[in-house]
Amino acid sequence: MDEAKPYIGAVRDFVSNGGRYIGFCLGAYMSGHDPGFSLIPAGDDVSDEIDEPGSQVKNDNDTIIQVDWTFSTGKKAGTTEKKRWVYFQDGAVFTLGEDSPAKVLATYSSDGNVAAMLNRFGKGWVANVGPHPEANQDWCKFFCILDLW
Repeated sequence: MDEAKPYIGAVRDFVSNGGRYIGFCLGAYMSGHDPGFSLIPAGDDVSDEIDEPGSQVKNDNDTIIQVDWTFSTGKKAGTTEKKRWVYFQDGAVFTLGEDSPAKVLATYSSDGNVAAMLNRFGKGWVANVGPHPEANQDWCKFFCILDLW
C-alpha cells in the first residue's frame, strides 16, 4: 500500500477539516492505521473477517454473508434487521478499543464482530463498512459462488 503514502496527509486534512470519508471493503481497510490513513480512533483496529473465529466465510472467494444492520434514520430508525444478506469479498472487520467513541452500525451475524462503524475525525466523519451492502443481486450473478440470494 505504498501507493497511498503520498495521499495520507491530504486525506487526513480533508476529513479533519469537516470532510467525509466512506470506506467499503478495501476503503474500510484503508481507514486503518497500518497501512492506511489512520482515520479510525486510536485503540481501534481493522483486519480480515475471514480470519476471525466463528466467521461465516473462511476464504477470499466472492460470496454473500449475513449481517445484523441497525438503522439510524428513516422508517426503520432504531430497528435492527437480523441476518441481512450482503455481498462479501474478503471484507474488513473492526475491533473497537475499550473506550472507543465509534458507533457500531452493523455486526456480522455469525460471530457478532463489527461489520460497519461510524466515527468522528476532527470536524469530519468516517464511515466504514466491511462487506458491500450497496451491491444488488446482479453482483452475485457474476461473482458469487453461492446461490443464496
